[in-house]
Amino acid sequence: MLQDVYVSKSFYCIGHTTTNCFDCKYCRAKNDKISVVTIPTDINTNFVNLPIAVNLFYGDPLLQPHLTESILHLLEFNKHKGPVLVVTKGDLSKFKMDFKDKFLDLHFAFSTFGIEHEYDKISAKNLISNLEFLEKKKLPYKKSIEFRPICYGINDSKETIESVFKI
Repeated sequence: MLQDVYVSKSFYCIGHTTTNCFDCKYCRAKNDKISVVTIPTDINTNFVNLPIAVNLFYGDPLLQPHLTESILHLLEFNKHKGPVLVVTKGDLSKFKMDFKDKFLDLHFAFSTFGIEHEYDKISAKNLISNLEFLEKKKLPYKKSIEFRPICYGINDSKETIESVFKI
């Protein structure tokens, strides 16, 4: 059963690699083929509190919304108590979130390059609209910003860094 486990950056990862993404030039995951669908409590009931990242492999979670939603519902059904993280640069307004009990400790980490650039054409546009969407809909989910990667001479200016930190 442990061969069905993938842990990265302190998160138990669950999801699938997809064939499409936002084609960010800095991506290192393009050749990875990973599929992990084992719910942590299926391995050990004590894993109910593990932090989980959903669809953190190649392919943004919001480019595979049905799979991301099904994993979140499965975690909710299994009464997972630990934080559940969705790292995305996709358009959150296209994601259908309908959790009956709002049981999950769900966090959205909005990945951003900080500027519009050929290396990353989408995240700067979606960051503000995603934050506004959560605010407008009064959705109770926690949110954070992942400013990454910082590339020397591209998005590392004082103005870019300050604008992201201000947000």
